[in-house]
Amino acid sequence: MITLHQMLHGYKLGHNYIQGSIVLPSTHDMDKIATLSDWSEYVGINNERDYITAYPLDESPYYVVAMTWYADGMRRPGCVWTHSLLIHKDDLIKITDFCNLLYLFEVPLTENFESYSTPRAFVEDAKEAATHLSDIGENRAAEVYESLLSTTPSFILSEFTSQQSQELLLTLLNYLPTEIMKNKSICSGTASPRAYDGKYLSLQFVTHDGNAVKYLSNRTTAPWSQLVGISVVNNRPQLANLIRHYQDELGDSVEMLLGFLSVVVLINRTCKDEEEKQQVLLEIINTLSKTFPNQQEGKVFKSAVFQPSVARDFGGEESFLYTISTVNVASFTEEQVEYGKRLRDLSTDQFLQLLKQLYTAEELNEWGIQTVNEVERYISYAEIAGLRKSDKAFFQTIICSSPELLNQIVWADFTKEELQSTLSVFSDKKMVNAFKHWRELLKTMLEQKVIIARELAQMIFSHDELCVAEYLDYLNCTEHQSQVSVSKETESYPEVILTWLSKTSSINNDIAYVLINSIDEVSPLVRNRGSKIWMPLSNLLNEKDSIQYFVFMYRLSFHWQDKEALIYLRQAFYPIHALLAQDKLDYNLWYRVEPYTEHLFFAFWDRCKKMRKMVIKRLKDAGYSKSEVANYTPDAQTNEWLLKEW
Repeated sequence: MITLHQMLHGYKLGHNYIQGSIVLPSTHDMDKIATLSDWSEYVGINNERDYITAYPLDESPYYVVAMTWYADGMRRPGCVWTHSLLIHKDDLIKITDFCNLLYLFEVPLTENFESYSTPRAFVEDAKEAATHLSDIGENRAAEVYESLLSTTPSFILSEFTSQQSQELLLTLLNYLPTEIMKNKSICSGTASPRAYDGKYLSLQFVTHDGNAVKYLSNRTTAPWSQLVGISVVNNRPQLANLIRHYQDELGDSVEMLLGFLSVVVLINRTCKDEEEKQQVLLEIINTLSKTFPNQQEGKVFKSAVFQPSVARDFGGEESFLYTISTVNVASFTEEQVEYGKRLRDLSTDQFLQLLKQLYTAEELNEWGIQTVNEVERYISYAEIAGLRKSDKAFFQTIICSSPELLNQIVWADFTKEELQSTLSVFSDKKMVNAFKHWRELLKTMLEQKVIIARELAQMIFSHDELCVAEYLDYLNCTEHQSQVSVSKETESYPEVILTWLSKTSSINNDIAYVLINSIDEVSPLVRNRGSKIWMPLSNLLNEKDSIQYFVFMYRLSFHWQDKEALIYLRQAFYPIHALLAQDKLDYNLWYRVEPYTEHLFFAFWDRCKKMRKMVIKRLKDAGYSKSEVANYTPDAQTNEWLLKEW
C-alpha cells in the first residue's frame, strides 16, 4: 500500500486550490501545481477535453500525476477541475503500472470536497489498466518513447484519443527507471506547448501545429525503442518489470538505459547460424562494456547476462568462454562472469576444445593468458595423456604452457618418437626451471636410446646431480652403449662420480673410460676418499688396456701407502716400465709419470732406472722383503733390475 496526498484545483475567484490533504511549505511548488492544473485549452479529436499532466516538484519530495476535466457547468468559460495525486518520490518504485492511477481520479460532482481532504491509500491490483493501445502502432509507441528520453523537450501533434494518449504516456513511465522519471514531465493534451518557470515539459501531445511540433511518422525506430513499442502495444509488462528490477544500476543515466535495452534486444535476437551467434555475443559484451565501463557499474546486470543459461543461446559455454577470453574485459570482474568456476565446470572434451581455440587466437586478454598459462587448474595430465598419440602438436602445446602438467608426465610411458618430439619443451627457460623429474626423464631417454645432446645433458646434470649416478648405473650395464656427449658431461662432476664409485663393487670399460677422463687422480678430493674405492677399476684392468689407464693408476697409488695403493703401484709399474724400456712411452705420458720417479743426479736420462728406484723405495717403506721383489713383475729381466736397485 502507498499513501498518496491529493489536491483539488478549480474555479474559486479564478483558478485556485480548493481542497487537499496537504499544503506544501514551498510556495514555489504550490504555485507550480496551481499553474499546471489550469486548462491547457486541449480539445481532442473526439472533442474530448480531459488529459493528464505528470511532473516532479522542485522543492518538495513529490511527483505529481494529475487529471484535468473541463468544467462544463461553470458560467465562466475555460474552467476546469484538476485532481492531483502527490506520490512521494521514494514510493515511485512501488508502482508497477502508472495506468492504475487512472482509477483514483475523481471529478467533483457536488460542492462537497471533503473526500479530497485526506490522503488516499493506493493498493495496486491486477487490473489491466492500459487496454486501448493495441491500435496505436508499435512504431508510433516506440517513437514517443524515444521522444520521452530526449534531452530536449518534445512536442508531438496529437493523433490519438484522449484515453489513448493518457494510457500511452502513463504506460511509458513504467519503462523509466525512477531516477530518470524524477526528471521527466508529460502532458497528454494541450493546445500549445506548456511551460513553467521558463521550462517546457519533457513530452507533450499538442493539438495545434507549429514550428517545433513534430508528426509521428510510423517509421522503423531503433531496436531498443522498437522493443519498448512492442511491449507497450501488446501489453507485455515483462520489459518494464526488468527495467525496474535493475533501476538501481541504471540510475538517472539515459545512456545506461539505452545500453541496457540494447543488450536485452540482442539477447532476444534469433540467430540463423553459429557465425551470427558469435557476432551477437560479441555485440552483447561490447555493448555491456560501453554502457557500464566501470567494473562496479551494472555489476548485477552483468552477472545476469553472463549466466550460462544465456550463453547457451549463443553457441554454448565454450563459445562464450572463448569470446570473453579474447575481448577487452576491463569493464568486468571474474566474479561477475564466474570465469574460473565455468572453466572448471567444463567437461574434459569441452575444455580441450576451448583450449585449442585459445591457442590459435590472434590475441588473448589477461583472462585468456592466465587460462593457457595455468591449464593445470582445470585439467590433469591423465586427461590429456591420450593426446600424445591422437593430437601430438596439441599435446606439445599444452605441455609447453604448463610446468605443473610437465611435472605430472609419466615418462616411462613414452615411446622414443614421443620423447624426441617432447624434448622441445626444454627450450623454454621457465619450463626448465620448473621441471623436477630429471632422473626419470634421463632414465627413459637412455632406455629408449634417445640421443642426448651435450646441451641437454648439461641441463639435466646441472638441475639434478644425482642424474650423473643414474647415467653411471646405466652405463655400467654391459648391454648398454655409452653416449659420448653424456659421458663427456659427467667430467664436470668428479665428486658425484667418486660417491657413486664408493658404492660400486664392479665396473666395465665404459665406466673406466669415464673415470680416467673425469677424475684428477692426484687431487686432494681423490686422496680424501681413500684407496679402497678404486679396487673395481684395478680388478678390471689387464695388459691389453690403454697405457693411459696404467699411468692413471700409477699416479693414483702415491696418495696412500696401504695395501690397495701398493696393488695399484704393482699393477701399473710393469706396463709403463716396458714401454719406457722400448722408448715407446709418449712424452706427454712421461711428463705425468716423471714427478713420481726418483731423482738421479748423474743418470737423470735413465727413465727406467728412475722409475725402478721409486718403486723400490716405496716397497722398502711398506716393509717388503727383497725376496718379494723377485717375482714383482711377469718379466724376469725387469725383476732382476729391481733386485739390483734393492
